[in-house]
Order: sequence, then structure tokens, then C-alpha cells
Amino acid sequence: MKQAHILVVDDMKTSTTVMDIALTRAKFRVTVKNSPIMALSWLRLTEDPPDLIITDLNMPEMNGATFVRRLKQIPQIAHTPVVMLTAHSRQDLVVDSLDAGVDAYLIKPISNHDLIERVKTMLQAREMERLLPPEEDEDQFI
Repeated sequence: MKQAHILVVDDMKTSTTVMDIALTRAKFRVTVKNSPIMALSWLRLTEDPPDLIITDLNMPEMNGATFVRRLKQIPQIAHTPVVMLTAHSRQDLVVDSLDAGVDAYLIKPISNHDLIERVKTMLQAREMERLLPPEEDEDQFI
């Protein structure tokens, strides 16, 4: 199995450094972008797309939910799992993020161990989805 590639998007360099170190130690390849705009530009051009994206909610250029809505419009990235990692637990922000396409909404602080386990679980689920045969068209059975 190839080494999973994780994109971390957060304007706080301390947060990205901590996640970069923890994920690298867990044997993931990590790309860090400190701006959602830089991340979107990179995602549109990269020939090495991430297997999973971790993003913050509160960023100055655009919030994480808007970032996720925009990345879901990039065909080669649209089905990439996204983790929202934030200190905000307000229900409206959780709902907005999930509506945007976030697959997991995690509240900071979170231990490195718990984050890594969630990432592994999401990557395993994605791999299982890839191995399943394509779904049949439901209309053909009516």
C-alpha cells in the first residue's frame, strides 16, 4: 500500500507544524498550506493530489466551509475526504461545515493519537469504497 498523502490547511503555523510532525511520524506524506487560496491553487494544478484533507474553520482569507465548497468543485478532488479541525463547537458551524462536504468535524484540542486514528479510519473507509464494485443504476430494477 502506498504512503497516504495528507494536505493540511491552516493559517496558524504552529498548528500546521504540530500536525506535520505528528502525521509524518505516523508515516504519512504531508503537504502544508497556510492559506486556503494557496491550497485551492495547488489542488487545481497538482499531479499528486492528497488522499485526505485536514482544514481549519477560522481562516482570514475564507472560512473552512467555503474552502471545502470550492475544493469540492475540483473534479479530481471532489471525492477526497475532508476533516474540519477547529475550536468551534457551535451547532450552526457544524451543520454548515457538513453541508459544505466535510466528512468529519473534530473539536480542538484533540490529541495527536486521536487525530491520527481518525485519519487512518477515514483512509481505510475510502480504500474500501474504491474496492467495491460500481453501484448499479437503481432505475433498471423498477
